[in-house]
Amino acid sequence: VSGYRGSPLAGFDREMQRAGKYLRANHVVFHPGLNEDMAATAVWGTQQTGMFAGSRYDGVFSMWYGKGPGVDRTMDVIRHANAVGADRHGGVLLLVGDDHGAVSSTLAHQSEHNLISAMVPLLSPGGVGEYIDYGLLGWAMSRYSGAWIGFKCQTEIVECTATVDVDPARLGIVMPELALPADGLSLRWPDGPHAMERRLEHKMAAVQAFAHANGIDRILHGGRKARLG
Repeated sequence: VSGYRGSPLAGFDREMQRAGKYLRANHVVFHPGLNEDMAATAVWGTQQTGMFAGSRYDGVFSMWYGKGPGVDRTMDVIRHANAVGADRHGGVLLLVGDDHGAVSSTLAHQSEHNLISAMVPLLSPGGVGEYIDYGLLGWAMSRYSGAWIGFKCQTEIVECTATVDVDPARLGIVMPELALPADGLSLRWPDGPHAMERRLEHKMAAVQAFAHANGIDRILHGGRKARLG
């Protein structure tokens, strides 16, 4: 886990440090970045453990965090890393903190457009409980599709509290049957820009199949033919 704090994720690193003994007991490493770019580059490196002999783990699942302006400055790293891809035993979540009302920011911001431009899928939890569910689904989606997965964190939800069910077994994550390229969608070496570009198209299809199989896009109320929402 690495990133650079800022509203609405200003207290994220503090909470990670407070939970340090639990993280260490479960082999989770938290290392705040000097800035957002270096943190994202470090996360990118975690996906390459399978390329080298002597790795202690089959894979590393990783998380980057930063507020909207940090997403702006880090898009070069995110764009390249998403094109290269996530490891099939790893997976990456990008926690993007969006302060829509500029409550504690110099400008209002939202990160969807940046991520869409880099073909980074985005999960947008609608409540506290979905942060847990979508986090687990996001890592599984990343491993399945080979894509880095954006994870929207907006002030109105991040600063709330709720009582939620934390049993991960209740999700029953499904890996859909989909015709994928013979060499898969995960990162590899050697690789080239044209191959990465073609693979991105397959990644988007895999993301859609995963979202459909796991019921991520749900209509909870309202009409099925609604034009908005």
